[in-house]
Amino acid sequence: MIFSIAVIISDNRKLVKKPKFEEAILNKIGSRIDTEEIEKEIEGLEKQHRQLIGAKARLGQQMDSLDIMDKFYEKKYQNMETRLYRFRCILETRRHRNFVGIKKVPLRR
Repeated sequence: MIFSIAVIISDNRKLVKKPKFEEAILNKIGSRIDTEEIEKEIEGLEKQHRQLIGAKARLGQQMDSLDIMDKFYEKKYQNMETRLYRFRCILETRRHRNFVGIKKVPLRR
């Protein structure tokens, strides 16, 4: 086992010293990075976040405007409270996964 690892390390050292390998690595490093797809994904996630925030705010307004004299007040309020809790859970989960608050950092090209 030790012998085979030594052979692999030796082969890798030989490969790294080849000019073509160095040239290929430099081409990869120097190539431009296309971030368009990532930026679209970030924009989509930010849009979803704004929609969730808006829906949560509207739900809160609906809860505040419920008629306390309605015979189904308790049931409606409980339903809305459950929906509001779900919004909070979704937003908190996304915040922890860093789906929101991603700062766009310009790449040096």
